[in-house]
Amino acid sequence: MRPDRCWVALLLVGCHPGDAATGDTAPSTPTCGAEVVLGTGTDAFVEVADGDPLPLVFGPQGGYHLPLALRGCGVGAPLRSHVVGVLQGSGEVVADVTVSHVWRPVDACCGVLLDLKGYVAAGVDPLSLVGDTVVLDYDGVLEGSTPGEPLVDHLEVVVGAP
Repeated sequence: MRPDRCWVALLLVGCHPGDAATGDTAPSTPTCGAEVVLGTGTDAFVEVADGDPLPLVFGPQGGYHLPLALRGCGVGAPLRSHVVGVLQGSGEVVADVTVSHVWRPVDACCGVLLDLKGYVAAGVDPLSLVGDTVVLDYDGVLEGSTPGEPLVDHLEVVVGAP
């Protein structure tokens, strides 16, 4: 086979009938829907479903916390994230954390915030929470977002033993 025919053959590999050349060789930018999901994880994001157990963690400084994490997709640059946990039934606040941060990217659309500690509030006996349902609510403010339109998520977990 002549060398010029070899190049033509190589160029055709991967082409399918109906493929049209657009002249644009830049990679396409993915379209990402905006959402934030509450979960857990210190090294990687782990999604948690309503009713799943979330064990208390006894930290090295002697306090307890709920191990939280966030995954955000299509959200731009978050400036502030707020997670509050209330005891189902009584509405008592058992954890409340606000952080300013930058998402750690995981792909072209999504990023994560890992190892977010929902410290058990002062005056709450952490061990008394074991077996109870805690309602976690997330709201976040994003760079360029308009006031009154935060992203939100809601999750109900059962507190597990440390």
